[in-house]
Amino acid sequence: MLEFLKLLDINLFYFINHDIKNDFFDFLMPFVTDVRNFYIVFLILWLLMVFSSKYKVRVAGWTIIVAVTLSDILSSKILKHIFLRQRPYEVLPDVYKLVSSGGPSFPSSHAVNSFTAATLIMLFFRNPFYTIIAYVVAFMSAFSRIYVGVHYPSDVIFGAILGIILGYLIFKIVCKLFHLEGKKETENLTVN
Repeated sequence: MLEFLKLLDINLFYFINHDIKNDFFDFLMPFVTDVRNFYIVFLILWLLMVFSSKYKVRVAGWTIIVAVTLSDILSSKILKHIFLRQRPYEVLPDVYKLVSSGGPSFPSSHAVNSFTAATLIMLFFRNPFYTIIAYVVAFMSAFSRIYVGVHYPSDVIFGAILGIILGYLIFKIVCKLFHLEGKKETENLTVN
């Protein structure tokens, strides 16, 4: 069974890294995978949240930044060094590696962090538009890591699952700590 899953992981990797390779994705995916390209957007959205007139939006802003920091420490500094999985380009032949990357592969920190943030956005704001945007961004971030040749599909799938679980657990803890349960938790929030 494990051999089948490993083979499936490799075949899916080559499908994404080779079979759907095209000029547009060769341009787009290295841009999407580099989080530095989005620092200004993330900073503006975060500032809008932490300076919002709504208490729950301010709590959401601070929670997201702390949660992503914690999820990054868990994935980058702890789990990667427990599993020590080599990256696809280090062990597989003929990998299209479009960006530089180093260190262990499992799990994908991009996936863990982006799905932690997307889950918190979904739970705090309960707004279908915000939720769709957050999960599309998270999916694109995770998918790009496979396309550019630096992660296996299982790295990003596990990272996404871990991010969703972390986001949910952190949301529940923050709701208890900041007494958000009775503050119309189901209302749709806007950032203002």
